[in-house]
Amino acid sequence: QTLGVLVFFPLYFYAFELVTSLVSWSTPSYRRATRTCRQQVSSVFWMQYRVFPITNLINFGIIPVSLRVLFSNTVSLFFNIYLTMKVSSNNNNNNNDGDDGENNSNNGS
Repeated sequence: QTLGVLVFFPLYFYAFELVTSLVSWSTPSYRRATRTCRQQVSSVFWMQYRVFPITNLINFGIIPVSLRVLFSNTVSLFFNIYLTMKVSSNNNNNNNDGDDGENNSNNGS
């Protein structure tokens, strides 16, 4: 799970940036996705340490064997929803700033 957050979670930012850019007919911004990723990875990293150890204790200590996969997948579904909300909310905040990391101003020089 640690490897997943450090390796695969950053891909969420780049994929989300690409898809939202394609849907809105704009140019994807690698800089914006990288900045967002750097801001969010540590909070997600620590959140997964709060969620999954408790989940595993419950899963292997309380949940019957026949329901363990269902329980684990349910928790993973909600964690993926959390990840998507983090990516989406930060992407919306960056779009409202009007700064995508590129210099778009013309000063008439």
